[in-house]
Amino acid sequence: MAAPDKQEDKARRQQINALLVEALSDDASLRPLPSFSQGATASLSLGLPTVPDAQQFFFVVSCTCGTNAVLNLEVAKNKSMLEVKTAIPGLVDHLRGRARQFKAMPCSMHKTR
Repeated sequence: MAAPDKQEDKARRQQINALLVEALSDDASLRPLPSFSQGATASLSLGLPTVPDAQQFFFVVSCTCGTNAVLNLEVAKNKSMLEVKTAIPGLVDHLRGRARQFKAMPCSMHKTR
């Protein structure tokens, strides 16, 4: 059985993921990758730095040419759920802005990377 702190961490992750999914429910272009949002392994496989005091959440956005981008959000573990709920609109706006930037790129630019 997992240690209580790991269970709390998992429950918190699920709560935050549900808040993000709900806030993005009207945006079919951004899809959550909940199975990918499991921590350091995902960050390392993407070449992202790991942030031990934050939980990471990953989303995918697709271009019409078929190229996908993986976008991430980090939520500090020391934030209360009230603080997280208050920050969700800003986090979602930031995520949508990054998705728009990706979709506005010429396909030739992101296909070569």
